[in-house]
Formats: sequence, structure tokens, C-alpha cells
Amino acid sequence: MRAILITTILLFGVSANASTIDIDISTAPCTVICAGTYSIDGFDITTSDYFRNLDFWGFDFEQTLTMERSSGGNFGLESISSFISSPWLVTGYYAGGGTVQVSIGVSGPFNFDSSWQDLEKVEFIVQPGSLDSIKASVVPIPAAVWLFGSALAGLGWIRRKQSA
Repeated sequence: MRAILITTILLFGVSANASTIDIDISTAPCTVICAGTYSIDGFDITTSDYFRNLDFWGFDFEQTLTMERSSGGNFGLESISSFISSPWLVTGYYAGGGTVQVSIGVSGPFNFDSSWQDLEKVEFIVQPGSLDSIKASVVPIPAAVWLFGSALAGLGWIRRKQSA
């Protein structure tokens, strides 16, 4: 019976793998001069001031972009693609408290390491330059629910066996 329980948990655990979302920020529903909060590919991205929306987001001066999941929940930051004239400061806020931070000073794709997982919010302090896309990973909620539900059922089954 323990083998069946372990197999069930492992099978549901495999289905809870994170999926990668390529957030194409040029799809924000505005043209040329934009500002505010935009829901794009399941994320809310808020700007502290205006930007130019062409095939990319262009920034003329320093400002802050904030990124959160529209439905709440945690995510991981995988990479950004940008043209940078001055370093950008990126701060990730962990769901359980604490932060992770990096200064990005190169143009092109920048890949974040494994410490950029389980985030509830990310802030980009951007200097003049442009941002093409952001790649983030999310754990699908249905898979997480199945994993959690099977674990609870397994614990209940073990408890029932022990009390009998």
C-alpha cells in the first residue's frame, strides 16, 4: 500500500512542473505613449511613469516596473531581453519574506539563476533603454491542487491505518 501511495504522489508531482510563459510586453493595449497597469499573459505589470510602446517598451528616464501574477500566486523569473544603456536593478520579493537582487548591465538576453523562484513580486528599476520580453515560470494551479489533495488523502489514509 505504501508503494501505491508513493507512486500516486510521484505521478501527481510530475504533472506539477512549472510552465514557461513568454510575456510579450509589446501587446499592452496602448499605442505610442503609455502608463499604468497592464494585464499581459496572466501578469500585471505596472509602470511608475510613461513609456513608448512600439515593438518593445522604451524608457526615456529612470522609473520602476512592478510585475505580479494577475490571479495571485508565486512565479519564477527566468530571463529578460532588453537593450540597456545603464545598469538596471532588479529586486525579487519571496512569498515567505526576504528578497533577491541583481544589477543587470548588459544588453540582450539575461538569464536569472535558481534563486529567482517562489516570488510574489518583482521590481525593475529601469534606466533609459528598452525591454522586449520577460520569461517567467508558473506552477499550474490544477496540478498543484492535485498534488496537495493526494498528499492530504495519503496522510488521512496513514492516520486511519494507525488508529485501527
